[in-house]
Amino acid sequence: MFVSLQCPNPIINGAEQHSEDLSLSSFTGGATFDATFNLSFGAGSSAATTCNNAGDFSQYPVVKFNGPATDPKLTNNTTGEHIELKGLTLAAGEYCDVDFYDRSVLKGGSTSVYNYVTSDSTWWILKPGDNSLTFSAASSSATTCNVKWYDAWI
Repeated sequence: MFVSLQCPNPIINGAEQHSEDLSLSSFTGGATFDATFNLSFGAGSSAATTCNNAGDFSQYPVVKFNGPATDPKLTNNTTGEHIELKGLTLAAGEYCDVDFYDRSVLKGGSTSVYNYVTSDSTWWILKPGDNSLTFSAASSSATTCNVKWYDAWI
């Protein structure tokens, strides 16, 4: 008798899901006008935040970009990689979920907007230990993104 066991995902996740919010409130460049235009002026970047994967194996994050935002981008400063959704505009109250394990990009939780992922974007991971992340967008209003992950062991 021969028994074969297969484990498609051998990662053991920690019991607690971690969450980190990155706020985008400072904008540089651009100009202000007393009139309303259907254009975005200026761009913003958050301060770097640290996400700690206390396990011994890399983990895939899940990111939620909240509107209002245009061209949201999340950079993993630790690895030098980023994911950018160029051309995507999220109105106030809208959001986009990016699942790095499933490699899915869903606006409002159901509509695929994968076509906005730039060709130089990568599906990066959170390495064991501290990972420095920065959120940026071409926008004219304060906005946030949220990063969720579990500690991972193998």
